[in-house]
Amino acid sequence: MQEARKFPERAATMTVSDVMTFLARVVDRDEHALYSRARLVQLGKHFMHHGIRVLAPACPDYAHQEGVYTFRDVSGGTSLLAQLQIEFLQQLGLQNVTLVYADVERFDIAIRNKLQINEADFFELIRQSCADSKCRVPSAWNVVLMSDFVPTLYERAEELMACMLADECKRRRLVRETHERSRMYTKLVPRANFDELLMRTARTAAQYCELGEFALRHGFVISNHVTTNLAWYDEVHAPVLLNPVRIY
Repeated sequence: MQEARKFPERAATMTVSDVMTFLARVVDRDEHALYSRARLVQLGKHFMHHGIRVLAPACPDYAHQEGVYTFRDVSGGTSLLAQLQIEFLQQLGLQNVTLVYADVERFDIAIRNKLQINEADFFELIRQSCADSKCRVPSAWNVVLMSDFVPTLYERAEELMACMLADECKRRRLVRETHERSRMYTKLVPRANFDELLMRTARTAAQYCELGEFALRHGFVISNHVTTNLAWYDEVHAPVLLNPVRIY
């Protein structure tokens, strides 16, 4: 097998040919026609200015079956989503990657109750997942906790969530997305009522917006799985590499 071409980290060392070759590789793997022309143009412009630097969020190591999260428990290994991010980004030959574990999920009381775990133990398992993943990625990659990499994410997202719910148009959108996410919520928080689920949807949307703004400010492109939340990255004009996996 031909070795994947390694792409430069900085825009100054990239050529139009580099960018076009990389985008062609992305399109070749786009079996589900996820990329619009506008999204590809956005990616190309981003790479020309910032190079190819990837921020890849990953969930904690929740239980899963046949490639779908069941949320029956949580462990301290490399999570399903982290594994899928690693495989996807290695196939693209990328070297400048930061894999970010969403340790903010340890603050979620409903999830902790579902998993029957306290915050400290949950955090320790996520730290173990982070350490395990470091042994599974190329040495040039970073593997970090979200709270270390984007320390203001949780607080700023809480503020943004309140603004979203107060906006009539965004609230209607969040209500629609709450219904769309009902299957996942049934597994994750089966006892929650609709108002609680709406708050959960709004919080997730706000975190996506805040992470998207962070990535944009610091010259990253986000690698993300297919989810209803993707449009919130578009809300803040964050460039996204679409990992064509569905984990819910």
